[in-house]
Amino acid sequence: MSHLLQIKTEIQNGLHTLLKGNCAETCYHKDARLWGSHPFNELHGVDQINNLWEILLKCFPDMERRDSIFVGGYNLSDERNQRDITGQLMIASICHYQGTFRESLFGIPPTHGVIHLRSSEAHTIETVKVFISPLY
Repeated sequence: MSHLLQIKTEIQNGLHTLLKGNCAETCYHKDARLWGSHPFNELHGVDQINNLWEILLKCFPDMERRDSIFVGGYNLSDERNQRDITGQLMIASICHYQGTFRESLFGIPPTHGVIHLRSSEAHTIETVKVFISPLY
């Protein structure tokens, strides 16, 4: 197995284990930054990332992650970027999270029906862990 494929598989498996209640440190760097939709916005470190997953798993206890596209590679130079990430390993995915809406989420009452939360992610990888993670 190539080094890139091995890292990609490790990250993908780690992201899936978050839904089993595992600590974010299994796949996120201890100083990771995650940008998500409101009201999560910008999170710093595994404690805040764990809190995000605790909230989601409380509301959607049987949540599953379903990857449609999961790719990885080394970034090329791009003058449009505000910071130079040339050569940086990135892993991107398009997926959806599916589960039963059992508990209130930010004032939204539960429907007790199935929900689908679509997501696109572009993870920057350092030391075989997610370091920067925009989720939309």
